[in-house]
Amino acid sequence: MKFVLSRKGADSQFGGKPSPVLPDGTMLSLPIPEQNTAGVMFDSNRKFEDLALRGFSGLSGYYHLDPDIRKELYKSVPENWVPCFGQCDAAQTHLSNNEIGAGDVFLFFGLFQKVDEHFNYTGKPFHALWGYMQVDKVISDPEEIKEYSWHPHAQERYQDKSVTNNTLYVGSEFLSFGEGKLPGYGVFNWDDRLALTKKDSDCLTHWDYESIPWVNKESGQCNMTYHTAESSFCPEYFQSASRGQEFVITESATPVVEKRLLEILLKD
Repeated sequence: MKFVLSRKGADSQFGGKPSPVLPDGTMLSLPIPEQNTAGVMFDSNRKFEDLALRGFSGLSGYYHLDPDIRKELYKSVPENWVPCFGQCDAAQTHLSNNEIGAGDVFLFFGLFQKVDEHFNYTGKPFHALWGYMQVDKVISDPEEIKEYSWHPHAQERYQDKSVTNNTLYVGSEFLSFGEGKLPGYGVFNWDDRLALTKKDSDCLTHWDYESIPWVNKESGQCNMTYHTAESSFCPEYFQSASRGQEFVITESATPVVEKRLLEILLKD
């Protein structure tokens, strides 16, 4: 079993602002607009109006809800809905090269900022873990992907020849580890351990070693793709890569990451 740290949700480039942490601790990862780098909006068959986004009724247009792991966001849940995450192009090549498949776990992180009861942003933005999904199966056949019609990667534009390696990861009902039957996917409620950025740091990519226990803060061994001791290790903080969507954590570090995920889920 391997873990993947996966950057997802709105940020300053896609969506224009951080996702909010609500006063009750809800981590509301906002889906990014379904558009290309030129700002051209795509018809992905889903609009912001289809979602129950508290406090964000002003959002409009089509969205890219991916990973789709929050059934409660839908005003009308799609028929045969299951948790899914899609990837393609170079990011999917990276996952394939690292043999990510059934049993592996995505840990989703993104840009967040706390809001008050009036939905005004407070404090500084920061990177934080917000959800997870263990993979039940991987689908790369275009015709089979179309069966998951509600998902953005099942839409026509992902069948275009300009898109390579279009792949769908379907989530498990339950985790394969941990005591009892913990859900195989979900969103975290706010906990200080979820913050990756060092507290009060002005640089989002300065991460706290306490939040990433799979990194050895003594030797600088990162145990994560796109990161090396030379590029990431500093005594005061871990310099995370500013680019890249999927950071695969080496299998040797799996026990440490598994322990951290269970601590968060079980509130230990």
